[in-house]
Amino acid sequence: MPYSVLQLANAFLQTGEIADARQVLADYFAQNQATDPDDEALTRLWVDILAHGDEADQRLAIIEYDRLSHFSPTDHIKRAMLHY
Repeated sequence: MPYSVLQLANAFLQTGEIADARQVLADYFAQNQATDPDDEALTRLWVDILAHGDEADQRLAIIEYDRLSHFSPTDHIKRAMLHY
């Protein structure tokens, strides 16, 4: 059974392979598979990775928050922190 995108991205992050996790998530979003049941979790993980990048990545993270259908209190805090 193949691993899900979320499992792969988390495995890469746990082993310190941030670039690989980022690529897995970028490929997922390039295919626009919003019907995936893990889409919200994947979006949050994607935004977290972008938020730790350079200024261009941080600007993209702010935009990518719009993919979320529901904002948690943590989402609001993280998004606000990107504006500073």
